[in-house]
Amino acid sequence: MSNKQVVLVVGVGNWGNRLVERFKFIADVIACDLDVKKVEAVQKYGIVGSLDARNLEGGIRYVDAVVVATPPSTHYELAKLALSAGKHTLVEKPLTLDFTQATELYELARNKGVTLMTDDTFMYTDFVRDYRSQEVRAMQALWTGYRTPDPSIPEEGILWTLGPHPASLMLHFMQQFPVAISGQLYANYANILYRFPGGAEANIVLSWVTPIRRRSIYLNGTLTDFDSIKQEPDPLTRMCAKFIERCSAAYFLDRQALDVVDLLQITKMKLTSLQK
Repeated sequence: MSNKQVVLVVGVGNWGNRLVERFKFIADVIACDLDVKKVEAVQKYGIVGSLDARNLEGGIRYVDAVVVATPPSTHYELAKLALSAGKHTLVEKPLTLDFTQATELYELARNKGVTLMTDDTFMYTDFVRDYRSQEVRAMQALWTGYRTPDPSIPEEGILWTLGPHPASLMLHFMQQFPVAISGQLYANYANILYRFPGGAEANIVLSWVTPIRRRSIYLNGTLTDFDSIKQEPDPLTRMCAKFIERCSAAYFLDRQALDVVDLLQITKMKLTSLQK
């Protein structure tokens, strides 16, 4: 192997495949998945090796960092395994499905002195980086796409599947937690209104009942369509590079990843209670 960081990507399906493709330029990548065919599929990227998923705990000790790109319900256990071994860890959003578990991982990373961050890709667009407004009074986010009806809907539901990225953007631009939450939450659709101190509002719409995939945001009346943004390097490549940079320097704790889990859990409880 080279002198690059050795990164173990756990879960090389649709999104993990993209992560392997980006990390191959800046790290030595080892792939791991329960599905051997998926591991074989990423061999084309020039990975340095693969790890049998049944020997995950033993294999982690030989790498520098772990990337978790598996279903959200598995994030906690896999991230805990990596952090307990003292490995820098990147987790596909959301960090976990439970705030108590997310806090445990956060404190474990702090105690081990290693980086813990989430795949917060949209935060690495030029639009987010260059936005200079001192105060956002109104935000609207639309995250849509088509998904076949039940039972194919992920068990974690639309809030945890489509919600993390717009929720993270909202917290970034609003720079505070909402004081009131209202709206509707269904299996295929969610329409959420967040109210903030001083009268500012943010509306997040999530939908699997449209054939059009759209990820867009209005800030103070100005529309940005994330799917139309063209930049080099792309946001995912930037995110991967930032993770490697943080692994090579002082450790970094992604506080916003913790806040997103907190917000989404509160949102689910609130909207569920409103609909009873």
